[in-house]
Amino acid sequence: MAWWRGHGILFFDNQRKEAEQRFTIVHEVAHFVLEEWLPRRRALSIFGPEILPVLNGERAPSPEEALTLFFEQVPLNLRTDLMARDASGGYASRDVVVAEHRADRVALELLAPVERVLPLVKQLSREDAINSLRFQFHLPVEKATEYVDGLRRRLRVSRFSIAEFLGVEEG
Repeated sequence: MAWWRGHGILFFDNQRKEAEQRFTIVHEVAHFVLEEWLPRRRALSIFGPEILPVLNGERAPSPEEALTLFFEQVPLNLRTDLMARDASGGYASRDVVVAEHRADRVALELLAPVERVLPLVKQLSREDAINSLRFQFHLPVEKATEYVDGLRRRLRVSRFSIAEFLGVEEG
């Protein structure tokens, strides 16, 4: 996803599996909405169109604008490089990690709403829940696994059960 002055263009690899393409598209649109569209909208609602040159990188904000944006929690740097990686290929900064996590959460909620996924995670084994997310919601296996494991941690459901492993019913 690349954006400039409130407009975006999305690139994706059409050679990838359909579930990966679908997730990637929604994830990248989430980046645009979270990192560009919402902050621009918020800044415009506070200052009006006179803030556009700041948002478009044509001038620096005045001290008053910078202070107001800070206290209103509107990011001034709308051009965060989310592709930045360190020498080992990991995310280059905490900001990139946070942005990636937020975009994933939005994409997961749009593609597989938690209100529909939570009952599956509660009722099914880990593997069955992952498979259900893959086939019912068309999530890539990696994202389905992360989602199920994250919800199980939140619910404090153990990852391994000897009874489940052995097929022994509790009771």
